[in-house]
Amino acid sequence: MKTLQILRSSQLRRTVLIAVIVGTLLTLVNEGGEMFLGVVTIGITLKIIFNYLTPLVVANLGWFFSQKGTSHD
Repeated sequence: MKTLQILRSSQLRRTVLIAVIVGTLLTLVNEGGEMFLGVVTIGITLKIIFNYLTPLVVANLGWFFSQKGTSHD
């Protein structure tokens, strides 16, 4: 079951690392100005959350679809 393999610790560690790096860069570029000015609203907080969730989902989906046809099915 590929869906359960996403939760394997080695796979999850890689995708979380990708999400942390990419999410931090996206947050600094897109919301860094407001953050450094101290203007953090609910809207900005939601954007920051999505900055981290998006690469996490994309990395997991990329891995998931790359497994198609492998012996791990």
